Amino acid sequence: MPAASLIATHLNAPYGRIVSAGDVALSLTSGRLSAATKAANDILSGLFAEVEPRLILRCAQEEGAALEAVQRLYEETVVQGCVRSPEWEHCDLALFSVLRTPNDYPVDLESR
Repeated sequence: MPAASLIATHLNAPYGRIVSAGDVALSLTSGRLSAATKAANDILSGLFAEVEPRLILRCAQEEGAALEAVQRLYEETVVQGCVRSPEWEHCDLALFSVLRTPNDYPVDLESR
C-alpha cells in the first residue's frame, strides 16, 4: 500500500474519510497544508505528531517530495500551534535514506 494511503487511513481513523492520500501527497510536495478542505487540513496538521518520521519520509520519497518541502510543512504546523514532534526534530534527515522493499516495509539503508 502506498505510504500516502497508510497515512491518510491512520489520520482518518477517529473521524471517518476526510483526508485523502492526495491531500497527504500534495501537502508534502508543496511544503504547506494543501488538502481539499479545511477539515482535512486541520487533521493533516497533526501529521508529524501522529505518524512516525520513517513513514513520512517513505511517503515523501514515493511522492518525489523534497526534504526541504517536508520540513517547511512541519514548521508550518508548529507555527499554527500544533504539537512539536521530538521524533521528527531528532531524526537525521541527511542520513535517513528510505527504500520500499518487496514486502512494502521501509528499510533504513544506513543499517545495512
